[in-house]
Amino acid sequence: MTATGCFRRLLAAAVTTTLTATCVYAGSAVASESSRCSLGGPTPAMRAIRVDLPHGSNGMSLQVRAPSQAGRRLVEGAFLLSEQRRIIAFALTTDGVQPHRTTVRVGGADVVNTPDSGVAAPFGRTASAIVPDLKAGRYYLVGFGVGSATQWGADLQIVGAHVCAVLDGGETFDIDASQSAAHTLVDSSVATTATSAAFSWHTSHNFVVGVVQATHELVGHARIDCRTPTGRGSVIDTVEPFVSSAGAYRWIATATAALPVLDVAGAAISLPS
Repeated sequence: MTATGCFRRLLAAAVTTTLTATCVYAGSAVASESSRCSLGGPTPAMRAIRVDLPHGSNGMSLQVRAPSQAGRRLVEGAFLLSEQRRIIAFALTTDGVQPHRTTVRVGGADVVNTPDSGVAAPFGRTASAIVPDLKAGRYYLVGFGVGSATQWGADLQIVGAHVCAVLDGGETFDIDASQSAAHTLVDSSVATTATSAAFSWHTSHNFVVGVVQATHELVGHARIDCRTPTGRGSVIDTVEPFVSSAGAYRWIATATAALPVLDVAGAAISLPS
């Protein structure tokens, strides 16, 4: 895993939530015919859809919807995958600087450890890779939304004949440096000082998608080193997608920064073999 692909990370409260997932079916392979598969609903939640393209497709697009709640933290991701579970395209956005907790830890003892329910600082990041022309075959669309905002959403515009089927049995995760076991740590929405702040997670689901965010505003540096069932890597002063598999995950965050985010979020699901 390279420094530009820390592909893995999961954790915190596994949640299965009712949400919308709709596909409008195209009835023929006419290239100009198109429809939309939409994911979304209350956070935290995820949804996966199997998409069969009997004649392939071109001109498709994938996007997450713009956040609708200012002052709330929201992480959204949508991933289009091949039948072999390789990323074909993705769209993601992270909105708001807001840790799960305000934490000050000295010598392994908490001096401050309170839930952070205040207003999120209005800074965001986006990343995406466009959908290429696709051959006939089977694909998967996996999306998720987590955070303190109440709604998330994503859309896949499909050109040509297709059949969609909703897949169930997934969970979301969202953890940050404030939840780590660091011996010494200061982590808040204003500033962070963290050295080797480690957090870990394990899943039995065979497929994981997510977002690693190690960012800051104004001054400083932020880094998350990742160890997943399928590789290792680092994310430095940026936000990146990742994919991985069942097994153990470990992230180590290091930062001295103003308005930082050291967070890993995503979804896990058992896709058909």
